[in-house]
Amino acid sequence: PALEARVRLFQQSEGLDVDGVIGERTVLRLNTRLGIGLTSARALSRAQLWAESR
Repeated sequence: PALEARVRLFQQSEGLDVDGVIGERTVLRLNTRLGIGLTSARALSRAQLWAESR
């Protein structure tokens, strides 16, 4: 519950759809804020999607 609340706050502050889920757009925005390059962000997003599909 605490993590979901933090995710919701982050999403709201970034103008994202607020759903409490760390989806692709949230991951990309987090990575941008953390200074991780776009290539890394895409790789992380794809890894997350792969993990969710299993």
